[in-house]
Amino acid sequence: MSLNIKDDDLKHGATLEMVEDRGHPRISAWDSAKANPKIILYSTCACMSSMLWGFDIGVSSISTALPGFKLVFGYEYNGELLISANWNALWTAMSSLGMLLGSVVCGWLADFWGRRAGFIVGSALSVVGVGIEYAAANAGTLLAGKIINGLALGFFLTLAPLYASEIAPMPLRPTLTAAVNFFINAGQMVAIGIGNTRFANLSPSSYKVLFAAQWAFPCFVLIFSLVMPESPWYLCRNGHEEAAERSLQRLYSKTENSDPAASALEEIKTAITQERVLNHLHGSSTYADCFKGTNFRRTRISCGMFVVQQSTGIALYAQALYFLGIIGLPNSLTFKLALAGFGVAMVGNMLSWGIMSYVGRRKLILIGIVLNCLVLMSTGIAGCFSATAALYYIGYTMNFAQVVYAPTIGAASWVICAEVSSLELRSRTQGLATITNALTSWILNFITPYLINTDEANLGAKAAFVWVGLSLLSLVWAWFEISLRNFETRIDEVTEQLCAAAENVGFFAIVDHGIPQTKVDAMFSTSEAFFSLPETAKRTVPWNPRNVGYECRSQIRPSTGAPDQKESYQLQFGENMKDMWISDQYVSGFETKALDFMHILQTVSEKLMICFARGLGFQDDFFVKAHDISKPNCQSVLRLLHYFETPKSNDGKTYHRAGAHADWDLLTLLFQRGDQCGLEICPGREVVTDWASGEAWTKVIFEPGSIICNIGDLLMSWSDDRFKSTFHRVKAPEEDGDYYGERYSIAFFNQPCKDALIQGPKKKYPLVTGEQFTANAMELQYKKLKQTLAEQSTDEAVGQPETPEMSEVLEV
Repeated sequence: MSLNIKDDDLKHGATLEMVEDRGHPRISAWDSAKANPKIILYSTCACMSSMLWGFDIGVSSISTALPGFKLVFGYEYNGELLISANWNALWTAMSSLGMLLGSVVCGWLADFWGRRAGFIVGSALSVVGVGIEYAAANAGTLLAGKIINGLALGFFLTLAPLYASEIAPMPLRPTLTAAVNFFINAGQMVAIGIGNTRFANLSPSSYKVLFAAQWAFPCFVLIFSLVMPESPWYLCRNGHEEAAERSLQRLYSKTENSDPAASALEEIKTAITQERVLNHLHGSSTYADCFKGTNFRRTRISCGMFVVQQSTGIALYAQALYFLGIIGLPNSLTFKLALAGFGVAMVGNMLSWGIMSYVGRRKLILIGIVLNCLVLMSTGIAGCFSATAALYYIGYTMNFAQVVYAPTIGAASWVICAEVSSLELRSRTQGLATITNALTSWILNFITPYLINTDEANLGAKAAFVWVGLSLLSLVWAWFEISLRNFETRIDEVTEQLCAAAENVGFFAIVDHGIPQTKVDAMFSTSEAFFSLPETAKRTVPWNPRNVGYECRSQIRPSTGAPDQKESYQLQFGENMKDMWISDQYVSGFETKALDFMHILQTVSEKLMICFARGLGFQDDFFVKAHDISKPNCQSVLRLLHYFETPKSNDGKTYHRAGAHADWDLLTLLFQRGDQCGLEICPGREVVTDWASGEAWTKVIFEPGSIICNIGDLLMSWSDDRFKSTFHRVKAPEEDGDYYGERYSIAFFNQPCKDALIQGPKKKYPLVTGEQFTANAMELQYKKLKQTLAEQSTDEAVGQPETPEMSEVLEV
């Protein structure tokens, strides 16, 4: 797992999050879709339950515009029939309150009784609620029906993305969770289509048909819940592994060469076990766990995304039909505009399924907020004029705002919420997010009628300015939440998140670090230029025991007893680089380019050092002084790495590009290219003096523009084993989707000056200098290597192996 400060994501606006990769082969979404038709079917059916919310929104908007409804529930004001702002606000707001309560109950029920039970209970509630709405002859009875139906909505909106995210393989998860918003729009479109045919009918049947049509949705969900496979994640988490395997067998198709159900079960068990260890959750979880440690970060992101959704104008758009009728647009036109708007929105939703993977969740959210803000601004400005053209402009923009909202904020929010929550707390986090959605919706839906009604504030289209302000606040939240931007004003917040990452995993990623991507790309180009040189040219700067220079296949890992399949060029700031820079005749300006990049990395490193110093109770500049690059004996290293292409036919051999190891520096910053995968980590090491790791290897997913960081043995020792130095490797490609080609990466190792004094605040380990710590780390690895080679020799019965010199093994 990797901790991610602002994955686009939240992979994915998500910030400082745990992003899991469950080991699914890296295949395309299309290939995954062809291989998993049953998963697509069940996920789609689950997401279709969200149509009820869209239909309910549409019915609420349409019914208040129907003359037949106004005759029963409205009153006359200045010669026209109006719906009381009080009742209009209560109907919409209390439905949201019901949704809020339903989300609370569903989060608990789904954990104890399962996802299927949740769908069944939600269906029953909806049938009852719709029945009361249908029979209502007064506003109070209608309110009761809406509250009960709102309870069902809370169940469906919690369970739909939850179930889809739990059964969908990684390549399909964004599409299938984003389908929730697609079906919400579809529900609104169907409601408007039916309502458009009822406008000329002045009897109660004009709106009762709309209410009765809602029964179709809970009936469908009830039938689906009786045949759906229970979530294997729920079953496995509750100890029902045999039932989980049966569920997976219904989801996956077994072939002659593979049993994906068995593989998926092992992945689920491993992921759940690992996360329980990392989050210290041994036993049943509670809602309180959502507000502890890094899970609090996940909860804030999940809930915040739905605040963003509601703050960008949903409540205003939901009242469009009623509102546009008030300002004087013909009802026939408003219905046609609404139908067209939701139709385009559904197309936009489908486009988001492909766009999201390329643009990223966070960027899509930011783009959506900005564009939506512009639409709202123009609507508010048009509301300042009474000309017919302005009225028509308002009608078009309020309905076609979905073109902007649906493929960006609408789709990405559901995906982020489903992805960012931890496995152990997913149903509860999803429930809290739905609660936040309902609470925000409740408040804004209650306010909106008072803003637009002619017998109240009578703002008309100028009410859009209110949502412009809310959208700007949303933009600020999405842009600045947990990043290194504005570091000085947010240092305590960043420190808290970094220390939590270091304690739990030891691996995390940062974005908004201030390093232009052009600088990174330029350094990769310089690196490629060096490694493309003839061997004789590269050997003009040979590696030496001062830990600088060029080496090729000479680093032998104690974990494998074999050399890494790579070449590297190690660079430092200080005196050790004398005569070790490649000549300009081979790579023009190499020294200048490299030093410039190293100084940039040092600036980022020092920000992180300040945070870790604060977290351990040291002075802010404690680690910065110990890694002073102005000193001649500074040991920090920039390492350019080139991994060789790996043969797909390996003849039974394992070609690890870099064997399992832990870095012995303070902190490592790593750059790699997104399509050149292979990095894996294995959390579980508790004491720096032990050569040990956990049991499960997890892929690290790299996000473009981020820097992967990991804690080294030095910081683990300096923190008295509080922060974890995690074993990692660049694995041997062996699965479909693994990367076999040449691989380039750049690592920056923050190593102490030789005279730095190293001892943690609790003095768990003896005081040593930076030079002594380095020597001790080398000796530990050397002893482990000798042990590994001896064991290999015994296993193969070939006598005592030849032990390499320490200098061949122990560079960084």
